[in-house]
Amino acid sequence: MNANFSECNDDRSLLLASGKKSEESVLTYEPWNRFRRRVWLTALFFAGAVLYAARTVMPVCIVSISHQYNWNKTDTGTVLSSFFWGYATTQVIGGYMADRFGAETMISGAVVGWSVLTLITPLIIQASSQSFVRSNAIICRVLVGCLQGFYYPSLSSLLSRRVLPADRAFSFSFASSGSHFGTMLTGIVGSLLLDYVGWAYSFYCIGILGMAWVGLIHYHLIDESHSLRLSNSKKDLTEEVGKEFPGIPIKVPWMKLFRAVPFWAVIFGQFCGTWTFFILLSWLPTYFQETFPEAKGWVFNVVPWAVSLPCQWFSGWLSDKMIVKGYSTTFVRKFIQSISCCGAGFFLFFMSYMSSYESALACMTTAIAFCAFHHSGISVNVQDIAPDYAGSVYGLVNTAGAIPGFVGVYIAGYLLESWRSWSVVFNMTSAVCLTGCIAFTMFGTGQRII
Repeated sequence: MNANFSECNDDRSLLLASGKKSEESVLTYEPWNRFRRRVWLTALFFAGAVLYAARTVMPVCIVSISHQYNWNKTDTGTVLSSFFWGYATTQVIGGYMADRFGAETMISGAVVGWSVLTLITPLIIQASSQSFVRSNAIICRVLVGCLQGFYYPSLSSLLSRRVLPADRAFSFSFASSGSHFGTMLTGIVGSLLLDYVGWAYSFYCIGILGMAWVGLIHYHLIDESHSLRLSNSKKDLTEEVGKEFPGIPIKVPWMKLFRAVPFWAVIFGQFCGTWTFFILLSWLPTYFQETFPEAKGWVFNVVPWAVSLPCQWFSGWLSDKMIVKGYSTTFVRKFIQSISCCGAGFFLFFMSYMSSYESALACMTTAIAFCAFHHSGISVNVQDIAPDYAGSVYGLVNTAGAIPGFVGVYIAGYLLESWRSWSVVFNMTSAVCLTGCIAFTMFGTGQRII
């Protein structure tokens, strides 16, 4: 099969430059063999790590920054949520561009952008006058969010074209599990730098790591990744490659998708799942620092994410194993998502009754571990219902998933300022999580829609 996929970058350039709208011309990517899949998944794992390191460095440092500049809980919630204002705006365009022009280039370009912005954020904040500190911090985080909005739709697009359906759940889970490693990295390095040299150095370190990743990936993988083939017809493509590896489509049939109830189940389920995750991601450091001030930051910022890492790998392995054993894709996606939502919702509810640091840490760790199963449920479901348009459709789904980042995180800050109670936040989050589970279990599907 590999012999049939010689590099045809010139043909690709001619097709893209011609601007033809014909449905008969498609571009296909060469499927990864086992070795190359492992190399790329390892690279994508660390891409997810630098992404979440840049995303979580602000929550880790926010208490120190808030004290330095006298921000209240509402101000803090606004700064934390501002990342998601930008994150929600670029999901669809990021997925479309990845489907159309290639996911590898989109990913590396986005990493460069958010790494540079992370690096210069402390410089901008410290150079600002007191009246502009908060607004400039918000602008920096919005721009970082805009660039990170390209990543997950591009990842979904890349894996839908390079990985067989029976391997996609583990591949997506493994690649996206780098987020936990990145959060853990920020928890260790960021907390230590915060304690000994100041919050600004956490941003500097994370920005440099991101740019180092881009240098390595370009040197070793990107230049070799554009193995493309121009096919004259979709029929020829199906016969030679199979439906598992779609070409770059001309137009997404949005209306057909919008009329499908299972698609809206994915949208709502993603909204509820990310509501839970983003509130925990953004407010966890503040909760432990305020409730248990003697606790070590490198412990509570690390332990939950260290535990969730193998849990996410296990969920991907279990999902693929069940499909290979003959369970339907629909059943598997609903089963895995139910584990995620019910487990996280249950332990978040009991967070209100935890009085000791050890019990609170154990309960929070277990809730976040169950959240990790989401990546083998709804997150990968987009590749089931729209394999030919995974980047564009995932972009739209993740736009809904980004809304809790600014709405939910801000509401949590407002509730904390008004009620002075973490129980209100945990109970609300638990209810939202369980509601999403019910909707996806009733109306979701693992069958192709478009």
